[in-house]
Amino acid sequence: MMNITFELKTAGYCKQIEKITNTQKAFRSIAFPAHFAVIRHPEKGVILVDTGYSEHFIEATSTFPYSIYARVTPVIFDLQQSAKMQLAAEGVEPDEVSYIIITHFHADHIAGLKDFPNARIICLSKGYRHVKDKTGISALLSGFVPTLLPEDFHERVTFFEDGLQVDPEIVKKIGFDIFKQPVYDVFGDQSIVAVELPGHARGQIGLYFQANNQRFFIIADAVWDSDAYRNHQLASPIAGLILDNTKEYRDTVEKLHKFHQQNKEVIMIPLHCREWDGGDPT
Repeated sequence: MMNITFELKTAGYCKQIEKITNTQKAFRSIAFPAHFAVIRHPEKGVILVDTGYSEHFIEATSTFPYSIYARVTPVIFDLQQSAKMQLAAEGVEPDEVSYIIITHFHADHIAGLKDFPNARIICLSKGYRHVKDKTGISALLSGFVPTLLPEDFHERVTFFEDGLQVDPEIVKKIGFDIFKQPVYDVFGDQSIVAVELPGHARGQIGLYFQANNQRFFIIADAVWDSDAYRNHQLASPIAGLILDNTKEYRDTVEKLHKFHQQNKEVIMIPLHCREWDGGDPT
């Protein structure tokens, strides 16, 4: 696999009861980070994986019914934390971002899409089809805020399903045969591969790649903390109210646990895990 560089960043936080996300945790309100990834590819340029929160989220959830989203999961966010501002501080202008890979369409993962006007957007088509016509309460029940999508989304989007699939022998070699899902070669060079991780959200994907001489597996929101996949710990039944499919969620957590047991050298990253930024900002 092509060696690329990778950095995990945080664009805001949301407050939630920890025990809802993992029954083995304490009953306390904590701040979960909204991580996004910056990948630098020698041929494809700057690639983002999700965006975290942005000022667009604050604006979009300021009025009913989308204000319910912000009340259920209160957000801690400063403009300087946005993906746009963090990249600008490193000398990367918004129009220099080449691609944004969306793990799923929950608002805390797509809030910054409008900040990167030249980026091609890559996602699983079933995720987009599930939310594209939803508004109001129907959208909220899917964790989706429609106005966060750029107006030219249709012109900029590419679906994983339209690209290449990874050779079955390579799928087996990296251990992804355990997921029993198609595995996609995102750029056709085996630098980044994607696999569906169903349950939390329709069309949610995880990304596997080699960077900084290590192997990484971004597992999106399949679990909210690393103890869940390490120790096969599940969310509270209350979380089922926001899961796309509880049975698939449980099945995915079990498979992630087994993958970890068989591939402990792979660094697995849940995109709300507090281990990656030091925890509660308050």
